[in-house]
Amino acid sequence: MKQKFIILTIAFLLSGILAAQVPQRFNYQAIVRDASGAILAEQAVGLLVAIQQGSAEGTTVYEEVFFPMTNEFGLINIQIGSGSVLQGSFEDIPWQSGPFYINIHLDPDGGSNYTEMGTTQLLSVPYALHAESSADAFSGEYHDLINLPNLDEMVQLSNPEQGDMLLYSTDGWIAISIGEEGQVLGVIDGVPQWVDMDDDSLTDIDGNTYETVVINELEWMAENLKVAHYNNGDQIPNITDNTEWAGLTTGAYCVYANNPDNIELYGNLYNWYAVDDERGLCPEGWRMPTDDEFLDLMNYLDPNGVINTNNAGGKMKATGNTGDGNGLWFPPNVATNESGFTALPGGARYPTQGVFGGLHEMGFFWTGTPTPSEVLQRAWNWYMSYNSTTLYRNNYSRVYGHSVRCVRD
Repeated sequence: MKQKFIILTIAFLLSGILAAQVPQRFNYQAIVRDASGAILAEQAVGLLVAIQQGSAEGTTVYEEVFFPMTNEFGLINIQIGSGSVLQGSFEDIPWQSGPFYINIHLDPDGGSNYTEMGTTQLLSVPYALHAESSADAFSGEYHDLINLPNLDEMVQLSNPEQGDMLLYSTDGWIAISIGEEGQVLGVIDGVPQWVDMDDDSLTDIDGNTYETVVINELEWMAENLKVAHYNNGDQIPNITDNTEWAGLTTGAYCVYANNPDNIELYGNLYNWYAVDDERGLCPEGWRMPTDDEFLDLMNYLDPNGVINTNNAGGKMKATGNTGDGNGLWFPPNVATNESGFTALPGGARYPTQGVFGGLHEMGFFWTGTPTPSEVLQRAWNWYMSYNSTTLYRNNYSRVYGHSVRCVRD
């Protein structure tokens, strides 16, 4: 097989505190070019990162893989320490026992047929991570801080009850008590109030309920699908084994990183065989959106935009980012969510080895539209990235695990 050579321009940035009291990951940026110097834009690539101790040929103490998508400038941006781990533990790297070197391998086709790109010595990042064990490190005790705030000036509420919420009015802060089971929090005449759930709320066969939004006269789910059964009651297989997932030709779903904690916010990831199953994946009265309906959505949100060059994605993404502590998009995430679509960065599961990638970085959404070639076994998909306002379109292998948003039939 003819080897494809890639040129990388690399930059390291020390991240802020992302876990506990010291950073347990750091940024890695690269511009990917081919041998002629041309940028590889908007292309999924496979990246293997190894950290070696002692020398460029030293012992590998940590190894992980990523499957990022380059942007229109060929730029990839990952956080080392947050990938799919192959060896070791990032938190257990003995940074005080350096030097350490980073070794990069790349597959420009988004798989695991890696080519070694070179080794570079790490300098400032390990010392920052080593700060946790230094003599000057913060003890972690609140009262050891200097310039503590005057808590007497903080908001105080008499007789608070568990579940109370605070609302500021012209007369000061007031408490809103927790509602009854089955109620939702709405806003009536500008005041938050608990109200009974609308009988028209969307519920799937498993009892999961979803917020919905009407955009350009078409009603969409405003949350990712979580269902684990087809509409006839048949169980959708939940495949956790990577090798089994990579070889699927029938419907299945998974949870990102096989971690049930990801279901509530990000929903499930489904391969396209489940999307296309005649037993029905969407709730009764709902269906998969078509490729043309996503195109209509893009044109409605950005009338001057075109496919892969538009600002519709920024109007669809949920606002905020991981720096706000809400578990959503990595910064910068320029987003307004003015459409109410509330796109989430649920990541994906890849056909190559069945590994996961892209949580907090990418949000992929299947359509019900296959590509014309049955030989290639692909289907149309629309997606967004944390570092762009674009709504992108591409076709993917039907083995990918992606998020699903249904529309009312």
